[in-house]
Amino acid sequence: MFTAKYTRVRFHIEFGPPSLFERVLFKMKDVQKLYMDGAHFKKRTAEREIPPEVLEMLKDFDSSKWVLKTAEVRKSSGVRPTQLTQSDMFILFTAG
Repeated sequence: MFTAKYTRVRFHIEFGPPSLFERVLFKMKDVQKLYMDGAHFKKRTAEREIPPEVLEMLKDFDSSKWVLKTAEVRKSSGVRPTQLTQSDMFILFTAG
């Protein structure tokens, strides 16, 4: 999702700008499937020995059943939270 050429900024929901989290929730409301096929994801899955059945459960994703905790966004000049696209965001949800 992100490349090394971009600086990223991470915000926690308790301290970050509310408009950012509103935008993340808006962009994620219709997401029903998580794609877990990136090199970083595969590396972390192996390192942490995450069982395949856990990964299968996560593939069917409903953001209304999860709690948004952090949003990491690409730092670019002049981009407002309302202009962010899913490719600009990395987010962390926890089971709700």
